[in-house]
Amino acid sequence: MTELNACCNADDEVGIFDKQIVIIGAGISGIACGCRLKELGFQNVQILEARNRVGGRIYGIDVGSKYIELGAQWIHGETGNSIYEIAESNGLVNKETYNYLDAIRNFSNFSSEERKVLCMLFDFLEEKVNNYSNGDEYCSLLDYLDEQFQNFLSQCSPCDFLDRLNEGLEWYCKFLNEVNGCQDLATLSLKLLNTYKECEGNPTVEVKDGFSTLLSVFLEMMPPDWILKSKIVTKVDWSDFKEINDDCKSSVSDSMMNSRNIKVTCNDEETFLADHVVITIPLGCLKKLNPSFFVPSLSEAKKRAICCLGFGAINKIYLEFKEVFWEPNAVYNILWEKEFDGLLCQNSHKVNTHWLKCIDRIAYTPNHPNFLCVWVTGDGAVQMESLSDEEVSDNCIKLLQLLLKVELPKPSRLFRSSWMSDPFSCGSYSYLSVDCEKENVFPHDLAEPEYASSPCSKHPVLLFAGEATHDQYYSTVHGAYKTGLREAERIFHHYRPTESSRIINSWESIPKQMSSMSLSKESVKDNLRIVVVGAGLAGLACALELSKNNFSNISILEAQDRVGGRLHGTHIDDYFLELGAQWIHGTDNALFEFLKCHELLPQVIEETSFEGEGKFCTSDGRIVPVYIVEEVKKIINNAKSELEKGCYDKNSTESVFSFFSRAFKSHVIKSNNDPDIALKKALFNWCVKFESIDNACDYLNDISVLSFTEWDECPEELYHIEFSKGSSSLLDTLVSLLPRDILHLKKPVKTIKWRKHLNSDFYSQLFNKNRSEDSFPVVLEYENGEKFYADSVIVTASVGFLKENIDTFFSPSLPKNKREALEHVAFGTVNKIFLIYDEPFWDSDDLGFQLIWESEVSGKCEALLLENPWIYDITGFDVMQKSPNILLGWIGGEGARLMETVDEETVGKVCSDVLRIFLKRPDIPNPCKVIRSSWHSNPYIRGSYSSRTLKYYQKDSTLYDLRHSLYTTCASKNQEEYQVRKENVCSRLSTS
Repeated sequence: MTELNACCNADDEVGIFDKQIVIIGAGISGIACGCRLKELGFQNVQILEARNRVGGRIYGIDVGSKYIELGAQWIHGETGNSIYEIAESNGLVNKETYNYLDAIRNFSNFSSEERKVLCMLFDFLEEKVNNYSNGDEYCSLLDYLDEQFQNFLSQCSPCDFLDRLNEGLEWYCKFLNEVNGCQDLATLSLKLLNTYKECEGNPTVEVKDGFSTLLSVFLEMMPPDWILKSKIVTKVDWSDFKEINDDCKSSVSDSMMNSRNIKVTCNDEETFLADHVVITIPLGCLKKLNPSFFVPSLSEAKKRAICCLGFGAINKIYLEFKEVFWEPNAVYNILWEKEFDGLLCQNSHKVNTHWLKCIDRIAYTPNHPNFLCVWVTGDGAVQMESLSDEEVSDNCIKLLQLLLKVELPKPSRLFRSSWMSDPFSCGSYSYLSVDCEKENVFPHDLAEPEYASSPCSKHPVLLFAGEATHDQYYSTVHGAYKTGLREAERIFHHYRPTESSRIINSWESIPKQMSSMSLSKESVKDNLRIVVVGAGLAGLACALELSKNNFSNISILEAQDRVGGRLHGTHIDDYFLELGAQWIHGTDNALFEFLKCHELLPQVIEETSFEGEGKFCTSDGRIVPVYIVEEVKKIINNAKSELEKGCYDKNSTESVFSFFSRAFKSHVIKSNNDPDIALKKALFNWCVKFESIDNACDYLNDISVLSFTEWDECPEELYHIEFSKGSSSLLDTLVSLLPRDILHLKKPVKTIKWRKHLNSDFYSQLFNKNRSEDSFPVVLEYENGEKFYADSVIVTASVGFLKENIDTFFSPSLPKNKREALEHVAFGTVNKIFLIYDEPFWDSDDLGFQLIWESEVSGKCEALLLENPWIYDITGFDVMQKSPNILLGWIGGEGARLMETVDEETVGKVCSDVLRIFLKRPDIPNPCKVIRSSWHSNPYIRGSYSSRTLKYYQKDSTLYDLRHSLYTTCASKNQEEYQVRKENVCSRLSTS
């Protein structure tokens, strides 16, 4: 056997998993971290929990038949939400509950006219906030809402409801305080709101019998003695490691590093020694820690992150009544009217109205018909914590009586949260403050470990997890969960930066114990169960090659209801329209030879398709002279030629955009006093957009010049060869050559679980027709829960899909080098828009209409752009030479993704409006039909094709790391090893 880059021997492996790891906090992130460490093989893990219970801010109280949640209430979203997937797979999702957000927006306690104008206001404000892109720096959400509220009043002027609208604005601010977990919207950054990522699907998913049932799922995965409760940590002393940083002595060896310990001391004076400490306590606690908690203190960057990130309090009060006096699913939104203060204080028993004003709603409690839940936000949530239960109950009842105008009994029981005064929470959840924007602080700054440096590597001493450390899912349970996994894997990959690899070089390298069996190569090929994930071109070609080499136990699992992946065509009458890959690029390649062999090429091989040609039309309706177009194109083409030849500094960190800009500016300097300079700049911007589409990226300043040299053009002049009968003819041919019944459609794989170590009976099981399920190295789980077992898996999923699902698709996760390679490979979106007209409005010799946006546009053009910002990313419309009544529009980047959210009819009308303006042709009709691609919206693709970013070349991990196989080790009694191969193949399929 040949060993490749083995990073640790068997003795080292034992040492790694004996590392002592202390996790502070048994909330969901701490528990997730422990589970993942256990799964990765670590043995010495201790979770120290200050409370006498686990769960942290997941806290349910048993009130009889079921639990009420004092902490986390919902799973926020379904698609891409790891917590939802775990709950769903364990049957813990309550799918029968009423949509809670619909109930909140109902406003049933107001008249229909009031409801209408309130909903108009909330829709207006929500749209403005969601679409905010730029503006004044350091603008708070409160300032922006006040400004937009005045705009709403000036536009709508609903004078009859002015008081109600003012009350509505106050309520909306309270509601946003709750959503974002802040005390005051004046502290919440407007600009940074869009950093939070919503998971698609129901945003208020209920867990059956409470979140505690979900906690139980995780707790069953860990040894019970790993968690110690009532252990209040008072000091974390990491001075042994800090001294290394301070000394910076080259004589410090890794063995000395191993001899050092972190000392974690608890209030009962018990001390735990650790190689790594994972801190998962809430941000609120970090803010209030005694300065002597960390010895030495944390870095200035860490302290700045703790200080800037926001952390507020939201509290709930549950009131139980013996008799129900409200409608099912009733929600009473508290719009505080002017007279409420006087009415509540008119009797001798004074009511504290300040905290009551901070209640945004009193609502039904799902699954608890006798409970109402009072939601308190802002400063009132904190003030409420200082009141007695009797005061809280009495105040709530008086407010309810005022709202419902009826006498009400006292509640039989009251339960409430007090998250701010809880010393082990000091608040509810995190948000990005205006200070974060000012200081350029983000959750990843809090997540960054405190390191000690050895001569060989940076040693992560203190690691940080918890919802406040997730850049996109902060404030959520699934965000907290993911950060726990992240830190466990960070420790693992610190010791194993690359996987140990072995390759079977020949038949003779199979272990001796297999040679005693009556085996042949053919018997292995008959019995080895191979799964190809994905039936795109790479997957189909892979299965065909395996079949040709006599492997007979092959299955292709395809998530969609069709084969082809990003090769996807349709037809209108006799015309083939390619929504994905458009051309065969050149004749000197395997695909061309296959098509030629199977007579799938045109009879005459010639350029019959063009892109980016024809008339170049400006936004004010002028046609750009051909000589100017050719002049600017020549500048860019010459620059591209230099890049392809490698005419640049090989250590360059320059972007393609920078390289092109230098070439253009150099040309412009030579052309002083050029009257067409503004037009040439507009043409240059068009070229940049064109090249961005060609590279499937949002911006060329993200793409490295090095990528141009690595891309090999097929050495042919014919670059745009079309399929004679559409790409479907290629797919049909490939499928027809495959063995029957190996292709399985509508089989979306959710997780690939692969085992790193197998029992020695694997060899005998491999040839057993009635193999046990646990003898397979790989288990593939479908989205519906079904399982498929395999010996070897070849993954051909798109990079876009893998990037989005990297945390959940592989279990255990991919090694650090593969994950890092994926992270820095870009996967952008390019879409096509086919405009089909009854008759062409263009001349027969027109090749297309390219859109040149000038710096100043007409009012009509500006209005169209403001309403449809995606049109700016259309480069133009090409005339389809074989389809005389069809225009093909190309759109990339953010505009391509935005376009996918608009219906096809509107896309067609807007595109025709664009053509009317740029061609100065008001007579252009709307298309009779529109067909467009939506590659980003496809959950199994998430984009078009890949490119290589600047960061890709700044890291050690590359696509070569990504395509290397992973192995599972099967040891004999004599410790010989047999490596069962698991491929990870990610192919680039051009759709340009």
